[in-house]
Amino acid sequence: GAQTAHAELRLAGWEHVLAELPAIGARKVLLTGGEPLLHPDLVALVRFISARGIPVDLNSNLQRMTPALLDDLQRAGLTELSVSLEGPAAVHDRMHGKAGALAQTLRAIGWAAERDVQVDASCCLTVDNVPQLRELFGLLVTLPLQSFTVSRLFPIGHGKGAARQAVTQAELDALYADLVRDWLPRA
Repeated sequence: GAQTAHAELRLAGWEHVLAELPAIGARKVLLTGGEPLLHPDLVALVRFISARGIPVDLNSNLQRMTPALLDDLQRAGLTELSVSLEGPAAVHDRMHGKAGALAQTLRAIGWAAERDVQVDASCCLTVDNVPQLRELFGLLVTLPLQSFTVSRLFPIGHGKGAARQAVTQAELDALYADLVRDWLPRA
């Protein structure tokens, strides 16, 4: 098949756009993707945003994160990482299409904790990971996370292609009852 060419906005183009952030009252910038760690000017972008007094959050799968890159990003002004944790290793790795993906993500979360970089994590509920949520929650309580958010996959827009992965309302109700029964503190 034919390859689709796409334009990537280089540093000068981003600087032109991002220079307007203070004027519009931006309180935080979330750099997301695709995968922002692939952007050749990422450190410079973080530095440019941070120099305007705006905190920078990087939404990444962290597969390409290294301690040296995290040091560079932190020196440039990175204050936060956002990452998805989709389940225990078998589920997470399958959903990310790479053996060892969860292990690498957890290493990067550890590097962030060593550097006092805040980490927020999320999980999109699917038929693949709902049965393993207990195991995922067991992992979560061991991690230095600032927050953890759970969302639901909706089979609309980009999610249409994943409609078979969507959790039904009945499954969500059962999960909620299970969580209330076994996880929430009793009065």
